[in-house]
Amino acid sequence: MTTAEEWNAAFDARPVHEYLESTVAEFGDRPAADFMGKVWTYSELGELVDRTAAGLQAMGVGPGVHVGLCLPNTPYYTIFYFAILKIGGTVANFNPLYVEREIAFQARDADVRIMVTMDLKVIYDKVEEVRKEKILDKIIVCPMTFCLPTVKKVLFSLFKRKELADIPRDEAHVWFDELQTRGKSPKPVEIDPHDDIAVLQYTGGTTGVPKGAMLTHQNLSANIEQMRCVFEKARRGEEKCCACCRSFTSLP
Repeated sequence: MTTAEEWNAAFDARPVHEYLESTVAEFGDRPAADFMGKVWTYSELGELVDRTAAGLQAMGVGPGVHVGLCLPNTPYYTIFYFAILKIGGTVANFNPLYVEREIAFQARDADVRIMVTMDLKVIYDKVEEVRKEKILDKIIVCPMTFCLPTVKKVLFSLFKRKELADIPRDEAHVWFDELQTRGKSPKPVEIDPHDDIAVLQYTGGTTGVPKGAMLTHQNLSANIEQMRCVFEKARRGEEKCCACCRSFTSLP
């Protein structure tokens, strides 16, 4: 019979971004993401995360600051998720299928003043209406074309322009490429994995209005270590994960 001790696995809690950093150092030339045929290596992903983190830090993001991610399943989510955590900020996830009032409620409840979204009308227009209600201060805009390989980028620009939002160039909007120009890496931030909140994950279940579950870096690193134990035959640097999502726009 299995003893209780055999079900226990000791681990040291770590800030979540350190998992990416160690992977970049060990498997930098391996593919990290493949989206619509465009591939990023771990080294390329790590550089984007560092530049994005430096840009966010220049905007004032750091410990105690909650940043909203209203993004479909694209590489932007991975980039901003790790960038925010690396500088001590907290990620608040927003379902891009939410209607305006749902985004507004959660932004107020999570004290989110900065929202990251894409330049697609189907998502951006809702976020912009929330900003106009003075709930948000800044919107970080991520262009869809950055995620596409060359041919699909050209086709999207030619045939899918109507799916792009009309976004003003003003102080309330910060474009993704602007963030990349504000430094190659952020200033180091001390993170306590036991106490510092990494993610505010909203969940409603059957109780009605969604409520923010506070997940520390320790919570998330424990889950990562649990997965290592479950998939004991996984080969480091060789496994692949298929991430699936509902389509939010028709692509070429």
